[in-house]
Amino acid sequence: MESGGTLSCSLTQKRALLRRIDRFYYGAKLGESHEPGPQGCCSGLEAIGKGLSVDIDPPHSEALLLVVGDAGSGKSSFVNALAQELVLPTSDVQSSSSSSALIRERKRRALVEWVRSRDVAPGSWPRLLTKAAGQFPGWSSASHVAKGCRFVNGIWMDGIELAEVAAFDDLNEEDKEAIAWLAAKADVVVVLLDSQQTMPSESLLKWLTALAGPPQCPALQFVFSKADLVTRESDRIRVIAKVSRTLNERLGRGFEILPVATGDVGAILDSIEAAGGAGDKASLDEGTGRKYDAGRLRALRAVQDSAGQHLEHGLQALRRDCATLSAAISAHSQSCHPAVAKARPRKALASQFGWAGIAFLIVTALVPVILTEEDEAAVRHGMSIGAAMIALFCLAIAVLIGSGAVDAAILAAEENGDQLVIREQERFLRLVARQAATWESGEAPGGASDQSDSSADGAGARRRLAQPDGDR
Repeated sequence: MESGGTLSCSLTQKRALLRRIDRFYYGAKLGESHEPGPQGCCSGLEAIGKGLSVDIDPPHSEALLLVVGDAGSGKSSFVNALAQELVLPTSDVQSSSSSSALIRERKRRALVEWVRSRDVAPGSWPRLLTKAAGQFPGWSSASHVAKGCRFVNGIWMDGIELAEVAAFDDLNEEDKEAIAWLAAKADVVVVLLDSQQTMPSESLLKWLTALAGPPQCPALQFVFSKADLVTRESDRIRVIAKVSRTLNERLGRGFEILPVATGDVGAILDSIEAAGGAGDKASLDEGTGRKYDAGRLRALRAVQDSAGQHLEHGLQALRRDCATLSAAISAHSQSCHPAVAKARPRKALASQFGWAGIAFLIVTALVPVILTEEDEAAVRHGMSIGAAMIALFCLAIAVLIGSGAVDAAILAAEENGDQLVIREQERFLRLVARQAATWESGEAPGGASDQSDSSADGAGARRRLAQPDGDR
C-alpha cells in the first residue's frame, strides 16, 4: 500500500479495478459477462440500497475532464488532441462551410459534447450525466447530451471521459446551473483562453467566479490557446500577464496559465514520444517534447492522477456501503412482516374459542342425558339453549378470528421468500467486503500486461460467486 492508501499498481490496473468496483455497484452489463461481478442491473449494491430505501453514493469509475471557453477558443481541437481522433468538428472545418451549414451544425451539436471510450456499455449514459439529470429534472438538454455522446479508441480514454461545453453566451440559466453542477463534480476543469481575444468574455468570467467560490471548487486549469499565433514572445508574456491579473482579481487567487498550440491531433503523441514513455505519469514528468504542449500534458497528468484518487475513494465507499447495507438488512430481517407476528396470537385465540364452542356443544348434548327428572324439564331446557347459544357464539368468534389464518399463511410464505433474498444479499455483501479487503492488501487485478489471464480470472470469480460460503 502507498502512503495515501492507494494500491501500488499501474494506471491500467487501477482502471481495471475501478471497473470491477463499478460492477459491484451496478452489476455487469450485456456483453460484459466475462468480467467478475453480479450479473444484471438488479444484482448490485445500488439495487439493494433502493430495495431497502437506503441512500448510497456510488464512487465514480471514470475521471471527467471538462473543457470550457469562449467560442472559437480551440476547445474542440484541445479535446481532439487528448482523444487522438478528430472526434469533434473544429472551427477550422466549420469556417470552410457556408453560414447556413454552420448554423445547422451549431443547432445539431449538444450544449455539452461528451467523449467516451468505445469500451463502455452501449446505450449507457455517463454516470455523472445521469446524476445531473436526477439533480435537475427539468434540464431538457440532458437527453440530447446523452444521445450525442462520441466514442473513440484513444489509448488515454480507458477510464477517462472528456466533455466540451458550448460557449456560455449560447447557454440559458438552466443550462449554466446544470453545467456548474457538472463542473463541481468533475475531476479537472480546463479553461481555454483565446490568445486572439484581449480578455475572456464577461459571461465566462461570471461563471468561473461562481464556480471558484465555496463550498466546492474543482481543480481549475487555465490554458493559453493558439499560443503559436502570437509570434512575439514579449506580446505573449504581456497578454498572459494581463489575463492572469484579471483572473486573480475576479477569482481571488492566482493560476498558472500554460500555452497550447493550434489544433494538432498528433501533437500530444509527439510530446509523449519525445518524453520517452508510453504515457504514464513518470514519463510525462520528464519533459514536454514540444514547446506549446505544456497545457495538454498538464491536463493529461491531472486526469490520470485522478484514477488513483478514485480508486482510494472507491475502496472506502465500498467498505462504508457494505457496512451500511448489512446493518439495514439486519434491521429489515428482524422487523420483516410484523403482520405475521400479530397473526400468530390471533390464530391461537381462534383455536381456543373453537375448542370452547365444541365443549359447549358437548354440554348441550349431555344435558338431556344427565337431567332426566320431570321437575327438571325447565332447567334442562334452559341449560340446553344456553349451552347451544354459547357454543354458537364461541364458534362464530373462532371463525371470525381464524379468517386471518389464510392471510397469515400467505404472509408467512412471502416472509420465507424474503428471507431467502436476505440471505443471498448478506452473502453477496460478505463477498464484496472480502474482495475489497483483498484489494486493499495490495492484490490488484491484472491489466493490459496479463490480458490472457482475464478470462480465467473472471470465470474463477463467477465460480466464487456461485459457491456457498462453506465451500470457499
